[in-house]
Amino acid sequence: MKWKDISDEQTPPIADGLFEKLKNYLLQQYIPSADLTTECITKTTAEIYQSLQSIYPSASYYMDDVARLMHEAGFNFLDTTGNMKFEWILHPNN
Repeated sequence: MKWKDISDEQTPPIADGLFEKLKNYLLQQYIPSADLTTECITKTTAEIYQSLQSIYPSASYYMDDVARLMHEAGFNFLDTTGNMKFEWILHPNN
């Protein structure tokens, strides 16, 4: 998994077209939810990043890009275990 080194000035930002493609894919799969209900699932940023990498393996983006697009798409995250393990709330889009 790739985390962007914020001190690395050479790292280009994610391309707008790719950003929108990834966001649209996630919105086709899941609906943002404010609350954790029985229909919802949770995933970490790393798990979502790994899923996207299996679909877009050669694209250049980082886990912080995934976190940003999740926020921009309206998804919420919470500490599901009380142990500072933050996960995104995802309602499957059936």
